[in-house]
Amino acid sequence: MPVVIEGADQLRELAKKLKGADPKIRRELVSSLRPQVKTVTGDVQQTVRTAPSRGRQGVGARRRAAKNLSRTRALSSERAYSLAARRHRGPATAVQVREVAAKHRARQEAKAAAGAGLREAIANATTGSISTGSKATGVSVTWKVKGGRMPNSQRKLPKAFNSPKGWRHPVFADRENWVVQHGTPYFDVRIKTHRGELESAVLHGLEKAAEKILHEEAA
Repeated sequence: MPVVIEGADQLRELAKKLKGADPKIRRELVSSLRPQVKTVTGDVQQTVRTAPSRGRQGVGARRRAAKNLSRTRALSSERAYSLAARRHRGPATAVQVREVAAKHRARQEAKAAAGAGLREAIANATTGSISTGSKATGVSVTWKVKGGRMPNSQRKLPKAFNSPKGWRHPVFADRENWVVQHGTPYFDVRIKTHRGELESAVLHGLEKAAEKILHEEAA
Protein backbone atom coordinates (compact mmCIF):
# COMPACT_ATOMS: atom_id res chain seq x y z
CA MET A 1 0.00 0.00 0.00
CA PRO A 2 1.49 3.39 -0.94
CA VAL A 3 2.54 5.66 1.92
CA VAL A 4 1.51 9.32 1.84
CA ILE A 5 3.38 11.77 4.07
CA GLU A 6 1.19 14.58 5.40
CA GLY A 7 2.39 17.17 7.86
CA ALA A 8 5.59 18.09 9.66
CA ASP A 9 5.04 15.56 12.47
CA GLN A 10 5.07 12.63 10.06
CA LEU A 11 8.12 14.05 8.36
CA ARG A 12 10.04 14.36 11.63
CA GLU A 13 9.07 10.83 12.64
CA LEU A 14 10.25 9.49 9.29
CA ALA A 15 13.51 11.42 9.69
CA LYS A 16 14.17 9.62 12.97
CA LYS A 17 13.41 6.22 11.45
CA LEU A 18 15.48 6.94 8.38
CA LYS A 19 18.61 7.44 10.50
CA GLY A 20 18.26 3.93 11.93
CA ALA A 21 17.05 2.24 8.75
CA ASP A 22 19.00 -0.10 6.51
CA PRO A 23 21.77 1.95 4.81
CA LYS A 24 20.54 0.54 1.51
CA ILE A 25 17.28 2.49 1.92
CA ARG A 26 19.20 5.73 2.43
CA ARG A 27 21.42 4.99 -0.57
CA GLU A 28 18.38 4.35 -2.75
CA LEU A 29 16.82 7.62 -1.60
CA VAL A 30 19.97 9.53 -2.52
CA SER A 31 20.16 7.73 -5.85
CA SER A 32 16.55 8.62 -6.69
CA LEU A 33 17.23 12.33 -6.12
CA ARG A 34 20.58 12.50 -7.92
CA PRO A 35 19.16 13.07 -11.49
CA GLN A 36 17.11 16.06 -10.32
CA VAL A 37 20.03 17.53 -8.38
CA LYS A 38 22.25 17.07 -11.44
CA THR A 39 19.72 18.93 -13.59
CA VAL A 40 19.62 21.91 -11.23
CA THR A 41 23.42 21.97 -10.93
CA GLY A 42 23.71 21.95 -14.71
CA ASP A 43 21.25 24.84 -14.97
CA VAL A 44 23.27 26.94 -12.50
CA GLN A 45 26.51 26.15 -14.32
CA GLN A 46 25.03 26.97 -17.72
CA THR A 47 23.65 30.28 -16.41
CA VAL A 48 27.15 31.26 -15.30
CA ARG A 49 28.81 30.16 -18.52
CA THR A 50 26.39 32.11 -20.70
CA ALA A 51 26.31 35.25 -18.55
CA PRO A 52 26.93 38.35 -20.68
CA SER A 53 30.39 39.87 -20.53
CA ARG A 54 30.39 43.56 -19.71
CA GLY A 55 34.11 44.04 -19.27
CA ARG A 56 37.05 44.21 -21.66
CA GLN A 57 36.43 41.30 -23.94
CA GLY A 58 38.54 38.43 -22.69
CA VAL A 59 41.75 40.38 -22.02
CA GLY A 60 42.00 39.24 -18.41
CA ALA A 61 41.15 35.66 -19.32
CA ARG A 62 43.85 35.58 -21.98
CA ARG A 63 46.43 36.87 -19.54
CA ARG A 64 45.41 34.30 -16.93
CA ALA A 65 45.51 31.57 -19.56
CA ALA A 66 49.03 32.57 -20.54
CA LYS A 67 50.07 32.50 -16.90
CA ASN A 68 48.47 29.08 -16.38
CA LEU A 69 50.21 27.77 -19.47
CA SER A 70 53.59 29.04 -18.27
CA ARG A 71 53.21 26.88 -15.17
CA THR A 72 52.60 23.65 -17.06
CA ARG A 73 55.35 21.12 -17.58
CA ALA A 74 56.56 20.69 -21.15
CA LEU A 75 56.60 17.22 -22.65
CA SER A 76 60.17 15.95 -22.80
CA SER A 77 61.53 14.66 -26.10
CA GLU A 78 62.02 11.23 -24.53
CA ARG A 79 58.42 11.09 -23.36
CA ALA A 80 57.14 12.32 -26.72
CA TYR A 81 59.15 9.61 -28.50
CA SER A 82 57.84 6.95 -26.11
CA LEU A 83 54.22 8.00 -26.67
CA ALA A 84 54.66 8.15 -30.44
CA ALA A 85 56.33 4.73 -30.52
CA ARG A 86 53.53 3.24 -28.43
CA ARG A 87 50.87 4.80 -30.63
CA HIS A 88 52.47 3.53 -33.85
CA ARG A 89 53.59 0.22 -32.34
CA GLY A 90 57.19 0.58 -33.41
CA PRO A 91 60.06 3.05 -33.78
CA ALA A 92 58.69 6.58 -34.20
CA THR A 93 59.78 9.04 -36.85
CA ALA A 94 60.69 12.66 -36.12
CA VAL A 95 57.42 13.80 -37.70
CA GLN A 96 55.39 11.48 -35.46
CA VAL A 97 57.22 12.71 -32.35
CA ARG A 98 56.51 16.34 -33.30
CA GLU A 99 52.83 15.51 -33.83
CA VAL A 100 52.60 13.99 -30.34
CA ALA A 101 54.32 17.01 -28.81
CA ALA A 102 52.05 19.42 -30.70
CA LYS A 103 48.87 17.62 -29.59
CA HIS A 104 50.10 17.59 -26.00
CA ARG A 105 50.75 21.33 -26.15
CA ALA A 106 47.32 21.96 -27.66
CA ARG A 107 45.68 20.07 -24.80
CA GLN A 108 47.67 22.12 -22.29
CA GLU A 109 46.61 25.35 -23.98
CA ALA A 110 42.95 24.29 -23.98
CA LYS A 111 43.14 23.35 -20.31
CA ALA A 112 44.85 26.62 -19.41
CA ALA A 113 42.20 28.61 -21.29
CA ALA A 114 39.35 26.68 -19.66
CA GLY A 115 40.70 27.44 -16.20
CA ALA A 116 41.33 31.12 -16.87
CA GLY A 117 37.83 32.52 -17.30
CA LEU A 118 35.88 33.59 -14.21
CA ARG A 119 32.62 32.15 -15.52
CA GLU A 120 34.15 28.77 -16.28
CA ALA A 121 35.91 28.72 -12.90
CA ILE A 122 32.63 29.40 -11.04
CA ALA A 123 30.76 26.80 -13.10
CA ASN A 124 33.40 24.15 -12.44
CA ALA A 125 33.35 24.94 -8.71
CA THR A 126 29.55 24.65 -8.43
CA THR A 127 28.36 21.37 -6.91
CA GLY A 128 25.19 19.83 -5.53
CA SER A 129 25.05 17.29 -2.71
CA ILE A 130 22.43 15.12 -1.00
CA SER A 131 22.45 14.15 2.67
CA THR A 132 20.12 11.89 4.63
CA GLY A 133 21.16 13.34 8.01
CA SER A 134 18.56 16.10 8.34
CA LYS A 135 16.73 15.88 11.69
CA ALA A 136 13.70 17.77 10.38
CA THR A 137 13.08 16.10 7.02
CA GLY A 138 15.42 13.13 6.84
CA VAL A 139 17.03 14.41 3.67
CA SER A 140 18.61 17.68 2.56
CA VAL A 141 19.89 18.93 -0.77
CA THR A 142 22.61 21.58 -0.83
CA TRP A 143 24.37 23.56 -3.53
CA LYS A 144 27.58 25.49 -3.09
CA VAL A 145 30.43 27.05 -4.99
CA LYS A 146 33.55 25.47 -3.53
CA GLY A 147 36.17 28.14 -2.98
CA GLY A 148 38.92 25.52 -2.92
CA ARG A 149 38.29 24.83 -6.60
CA MET A 150 38.72 28.48 -7.55
CA PRO A 151 42.01 30.23 -8.31
CA ASN A 152 43.26 32.09 -5.23
CA SER A 153 42.65 35.47 -6.84
CA GLN A 154 39.00 34.60 -7.61
CA ARG A 155 37.77 32.88 -4.44
CA LYS A 156 35.71 35.85 -3.25
CA LEU A 157 34.15 36.52 -6.63
CA PRO A 158 31.38 33.86 -6.89
CA LYS A 159 29.29 35.78 -4.32
CA ALA A 160 29.94 39.11 -6.02
CA PHE A 161 29.16 37.64 -9.46
CA ASN A 162 25.75 36.55 -8.13
CA SER A 163 24.76 40.22 -7.73
CA PRO A 164 23.90 42.56 -10.63
CA LYS A 165 25.82 45.30 -8.76
CA GLY A 166 29.01 43.31 -9.18
CA TRP A 167 32.27 44.59 -7.72
CA ARG A 168 35.03 47.14 -8.26
CA HIS A 169 38.55 46.07 -9.17
CA PRO A 170 41.73 47.68 -10.51
CA VAL A 171 42.51 47.17 -14.17
CA PHE A 172 45.32 44.61 -14.15
CA ALA A 173 46.61 45.69 -10.72
CA ASP A 174 46.66 49.37 -11.71
CA ARG A 175 45.45 50.99 -8.48
CA GLU A 176 44.94 54.29 -10.27
CA ASN A 177 42.45 52.79 -12.70
CA TRP A 178 39.36 51.07 -11.27
CA VAL A 179 36.32 49.65 -13.06
CA VAL A 180 33.04 48.04 -12.06
CA GLN A 181 32.51 44.42 -13.12
CA HIS A 182 28.79 43.66 -13.17
CA GLY A 183 27.51 40.25 -12.18
CA THR A 184 24.58 38.04 -13.18
CA PRO A 185 22.30 36.34 -10.62
CA TYR A 186 23.00 32.67 -11.28
CA PHE A 187 22.79 30.80 -7.97
CA ASP A 188 19.79 31.05 -5.62
CA VAL A 189 17.69 32.64 -8.37
CA ARG A 190 18.13 29.63 -10.65
CA ILE A 191 17.76 27.06 -7.88
CA LYS A 192 14.46 28.60 -6.74
CA THR A 193 12.98 28.16 -10.21
CA HIS A 194 13.25 24.40 -9.63
CA ARG A 195 11.68 24.48 -6.17
CA GLY A 196 8.42 22.78 -7.13
CA GLU A 197 10.01 19.87 -8.96
CA LEU A 198 12.62 19.47 -6.20
CA GLU A 199 9.97 19.30 -3.49
CA SER A 200 8.02 16.73 -5.51
CA ALA A 201 11.13 14.60 -6.08
CA VAL A 202 12.10 14.72 -2.38
CA LEU A 203 8.57 13.90 -1.20
CA HIS A 204 8.26 11.02 -3.66
CA GLY A 205 11.64 9.66 -2.56
CA LEU A 206 10.71 9.92 1.12
CA GLU A 207 7.41 8.15 0.56
CA LYS A 208 9.21 5.28 -1.18
CA ALA A 209 11.69 5.14 1.69
CA ALA A 210 8.82 5.10 4.22
CA GLU A 211 7.23 2.14 2.43
CA LYS A 212 10.47 0.19 2.68
CA ILE A 213 10.93 1.10 6.36
CA LEU A 214 7.39 -0.10 7.15
CA HIS A 215 8.05 -3.32 5.27
CA GLU A 216 11.31 -3.72 7.23
CA GLU A 217 9.51 -3.19 10.55
CA ALA A 218 6.77 -5.66 9.64
CA ALA A 219 9.25 -8.38 8.67
